[in-house]
Amino acid sequence: MDQNIRVMITGNSPTRISKMITPLEEADIITVELSSFASRMQANSEAIPDLFVLALSQEWENDIKIFLSVFDKSLPSVVVIGPGHNPDLMRRAMQAGAKDYLNDDASESEIRASVNQQLDTIRGNRVATENQMIVSISPMGSSGSAFLMSNLACINAKLGDWRTVALDLDFQFGSLPFYLDLTLERSLFQALDTIDGMDTSSLEAYLTIHNSGLFVGGAFENDMVLPGEVTVESMNQLLKVVNSSFERVFINLPLQINPLTSLVLARADKVVVIVEQDMICLRNSKSLMTVLKNDIEIPGRDINIVINRHNKRHQITSGDVEKAFGGVTTYIIPDDSPRVRNSINTGEPLYKSAPNSAVTKSLLKVAEGLNDGKFKRRPGLFGKAYSYITKH
Repeated sequence: MDQNIRVMITGNSPTRISKMITPLEEADIITVELSSFASRMQANSEAIPDLFVLALSQEWENDIKIFLSVFDKSLPSVVVIGPGHNPDLMRRAMQAGAKDYLNDDASESEIRASVNQQLDTIRGNRVATENQMIVSISPMGSSGSAFLMSNLACINAKLGDWRTVALDLDFQFGSLPFYLDLTLERSLFQALDTIDGMDTSSLEAYLTIHNSGLFVGGAFENDMVLPGEVTVESMNQLLKVVNSSFERVFINLPLQINPLTSLVLARADKVVVIVEQDMICLRNSKSLMTVLKNDIEIPGRDINIVINRHNKRHQITSGDVEKAFGGVTTYIIPDDSPRVRNSINTGEPLYKSAPNSAVTKSLLKVAEGLNDGKFKRRPGLFGKAYSYITKH
């Protein structure tokens, strides 16, 4: 399903509307009868769709006049279905912004092909302008990196307007899918073996969809991929396909600095370093920061520190951590073992199992921060819950 690509269809023929709905059943469809089109759309002026499918009647001049009275020619995409063999009508439809014109007798497959072409264009434009890859790494094991990334990715997929994927590139001990109670049917390691010629559709065959709308990829539980089995070239190709297919890409890396992880880190828009209030962890973190900044040449503004399981009474304070990393953006995730343990045991992300908890509020703030404070809220119950949670 295309996340928040909104398709509106309208017409005065129930049969024709039904014919259009079938090819669009995977999209977010709003159906409006033509007779009440103007008044209802003027009352809902914010509900402007990404794609409009307009079925014209024999009174097509009036239909187009009503359409143009509500929208203008800046509407991104319009597909018109109307009487055939009428050059004047086709010209007027194109003037109204139509990207395609189909005759009344067009088959479902023809309608589907036309609409899918427009959806691909819309998706491609979104990805090109809004794509962001967020990569997490921790200088110590058991810091909760995969758990945090799975939850942050779910928040983006469920709450945001972004088509989102989470990939666990720890091919030996990866755990991200299990935090969401997902059993992978195919693995990313298999995808890397068939990377040549891969596109969005074939990539999705190697991913599993969570009920939040998040796409998830990783290795099988019993996979034990050895160093050298994944080449830099195949990983680079995979990242290209992933970045062209999704607007938000969350990647969890293993605790390793090697050619593969360096490639992923170098291509990241944001790097999230997961730390804890621990002297050894902080020492390793400073070494990791040196590698990120000096060797991989990641700007400090693109690095974020997340202090996980933060305890206010701990001898090492959040201020100590911030001071140690010199001005890098820092977030705090409070220690809440009972709720986190429940989330892990049930496979339910925290936004669902503990929506009002301090740890969930902190994750929402991290998600908004990683999106440069411009976190787009999906309308509906969860969007309202977000506004309530972040204000209380």
